[in-house]
Amino acid sequence: MNAIRGVVDPSGATVYVARLDSFDNMALAKPCEYCIKHMEANGIYRVVFSVSENDAQSFDLDSVVWKGYKYKNENI
Repeated sequence: MNAIRGVVDPSGATVYVARLDSFDNMALAKPCEYCIKHMEANGIYRVVFSVSENDAQSFDLDSVVWKGYKYKNENI
């Protein structure tokens, strides 16, 4: 959220989220519902996040189904 706050106009942008585990390997970094709502409120269009060392996933914020925090369209 701090990265988004530092941008003058984030509308239409893609956010990339990555996380490292204790061994400096890429780990799951799927944003929580609170962060997704914050991104949506700021006009972010797409989120790409790390899943594992060699895998990433993405979704468009307009495809999020809020009940049960499921996605209609998850893909890379």
